[in-house]
Amino acid sequence: MRPAEPLQTLARTCLRALVTHDLPMLESVALPHPGLATLLNKRDNALNNAAPPANRDAIFAELDNLQMFTAPIFDDQQLLTVYFRGSLHLLIATPTPDGTFRLDLRWWIAAAQPRSEREETARAYYYYLLTSNLEGLQALSIDTRGLEMLCERQSPSGEHGQLEHVAQTMALVELAPGDSYPTPRGVEKVDERHAKAGLTVLLGLTPEGLMPFVMKQIDGKWKCSPANYIMAVVLARGGKITPA
Repeated sequence: MRPAEPLQTLARTCLRALVTHDLPMLESVALPHPGLATLLNKRDNALNNAAPPANRDAIFAELDNLQMFTAPIFDDQQLLTVYFRGSLHLLIATPTPDGTFRLDLRWWIAAAQPRSEREETARAYYYYLLTSNLEGLQALSIDTRGLEMLCERQSPSGEHGQLEHVAQTMALVELAPGDSYPTPRGVEKVDERHAKAGLTVLLGLTPEGLMPFVMKQIDGKWKCSPANYIMAVVLARGGKITPA
């Protein structure tokens, strides 16, 4: 579905701020974050003072006619899928108390940072889910019971290269205590239960929406809990799950 005009304006303004290195413009459409300025330093800049005027005009014209789509995700947020300069860009628009939307750019900020072993494990796990790789899931799961349910639909081998790219380019943010994330049971919050169990929650930004990875370090290696994914399969089959 094409976004309403206010959401389109958010996306256009965000990308225009990035390519023109305009921090005040970026701050006008984004949720406050101390790392916003790093986006102007880390991301490739399509505009610079040496660019011919014709190139600048073409970029501005493309910004005025972006192809984009929106889909609702959890907590009244909107996932914006934007096509710009030959690439797909994912943006999360979050409602604010004044009734408008702001962009949550934590995933873009995180993507500009060095990758960690924990994040690489989550990306590998996502790839194994996409490709129904039972052996891979078994190697990276906290609990291996029920994993066969996640591998009943095999993707064509010819698509694995594209799926690997999707997984490897997934941006991830670590959730802090009090942050929410979607599960088959509904919205859950990171709280003392996670801390007591030694669990960390990473939230991945994917073309299908936000995907949580509940993770724990075991014997020096990061592993993921398959529980939420298995519960999703149970619900899709018409089954029921016990409330937490």
